[in-house]
Amino acid sequence: HTKHSADMDALKIKLQPVVEAMKTSVTANVEETKTALMPILESVRAKLSERLENLKEMATPYVEEYKEQLKEAYGQAQSVKPEDLTALKEKITPMAEEVRAKVTEMFEAIAATFKRS
Repeated sequence: HTKHSADMDALKIKLQPVVEAMKTSVTANVEETKTALMPILESVRAKLSERLENLKEMATPYVEEYKEQLKEAYGQAQSVKPEDLTALKEKITPMAEEVRAKVTEMFEAIAATFKRS
């Protein structure tokens, strides 16, 4: 155990300068890489900002038109009287029942056809 510890200490002492050189080299390489990448990142950021701005300019008229349509639809919905809605419901209910009956007949005919086959 003592010999092994001594060998490890000797190896540690021998490798210490190599480790220090690697640390220095890595630190320098990181700084060089960072320095080289910053202009590229700034260029990408500028192009992305420009394209987002163009997209925003292109979409703004559509958004404004949509807002106006929503405001108009909301105003129309507010102007409908409850009595008108009740009258419309009374008018549509019998028609809806007729449609429901016809659709039921159609599905029964379809089902009967497939049951026979």
